[in-house]
Amino acid sequence: MKSLFSALLLFVLATIITVPLSATASRISGKIEQGYRVIDVSNDNKPFTFTVFRGDYLKFRLTGFTSPPGLSIPQLKVNKILEPDLAEASYIKMKKVGIFDALIGGRSGKIEVVEYTEPRYQAVGTQKAATLIDNFSPFILDVRTRREFARGHLPNALNIPLQEIQRRVHELQGKKEEMLLIYCATGIQNFF
Repeated sequence: MKSLFSALLLFVLATIITVPLSATASRISGKIEQGYRVIDVSNDNKPFTFTVFRGDYLKFRLTGFTSPPGLSIPQLKVNKILEPDLAEASYIKMKKVGIFDALIGGRSGKIEVVEYTEPRYQAVGTQKAATLIDNFSPFILDVRTRREFARGHLPNALNIPLQEIQRRVHELQGKKEEMLLIYCATGIQNFF
């Protein structure tokens, strides 16, 4: 169990359904659709600023472009063509906090990546997570892909891949009052 813990970062939430939004969360760009933060981008040549959470999987809804625009975020080594069909579009995972220069088509702007912070949310390391499991028996939600889950998971963990959370949130309704431990493969998973 410890070797699996050492490969994962763990997070504790007291609730998944009824967390009030902070000032930071209220200024976040776009909205969550099927586990992705979807940001609307129009071809109006005005500078843009988007604010997202670290750990967000970004996709862009494009309006007014005659051909698929390029996306460049030099500091993050992102350079790709954006697919106009959201279902077919690849995502960009925002792993690093900071303010990054970006170019979408002919539009320049900034993408600000911030940490998720809420009063009832606490990020924990592997030692604290192990202690919480031993002492409090939290409900364990694994938001990794099915393939990652099949390779190994914590005992009694429920696997709901991040992209399925909105569709399967009803499975968590009875867990509102329980301590909830959410874990993933890369750091933070965010779907509020």
